[in-house]
Amino acid sequence: MYGLDTIANRRSRGDEIFTFKVLHNIIGTNLAYMYHLNISDRLRRYELNLIKERTSSRSRSNFLVNHVVNQWNSLPGTIVNSPSINCLNRFDAFNL
Repeated sequence: MYGLDTIANRRSRGDEIFTFKVLHNIIGTNLAYMYHLNISDRLRRYELNLIKERTSSRSRSNFLVNHVVNQWNSLPGTIVNSPSINCLNRFDAFNL
């Protein structure tokens, strides 16, 4: 309707942008300690591959760090390792 994105799409896009900014130290505050990076060399993945935290409560599983992992890991490595957020913006515009 009216060519607008749904609230869920806008939230997930915002989560991707925020995660990109945190992992690339674009935000002035150091929040990267909240994300768990997969440092295993067994996978052919980019170096910013995230791992989900095991949780026992539903509220903790809906925390940003946990619910962004699947969509972040599904992004191409060229986007994730890009030095600029503009690649993420172009990727989102292309895939809509």
